[in-house]
Amino acid sequence: MKTLFKPLIFLTLGLVWWLHSAVCAQPGGFEAPPPPTLPNTVAGVRKTALEDDFVMLRGRFEPAGSATELSFSDTSSPERITVRFDSIPAALVAGAEYYLWSQVEKTNGNKSLHAIFISPVRR
Repeated sequence: MKTLFKPLIFLTLGLVWWLHSAVCAQPGGFEAPPPPTLPNTVAGVRKTALEDDFVMLRGRFEPAGSATELSFSDTSSPERITVRFDSIPAALVAGAEYYLWSQVEKTNGNKSLHAIFISPVRR
């Protein structure tokens, strides 16, 4: 009886390992996700973005003359786009660099952005 016990234990452990590896194996054929892309540009948003697209930009805010709108320019060009806020954050510093996550709006053929979230660029 003892001579059958050891092979039976090893056979059982081998079967359990085989079933575990067959059931818990990761699916094959998938590639790694692409690396994150750099933020968009204002020129790219004006040229190719569609209404309701989400975009991320890096740049600076400047006053635009409205209580709920600011002008935004990215770091790669002086081109500006209007950004609408539900309410402009009190901590926002004009001229400081921010990441802007927003949604594209189109009114009378002009594209603007509706701010969803802003984050200061940390250096």
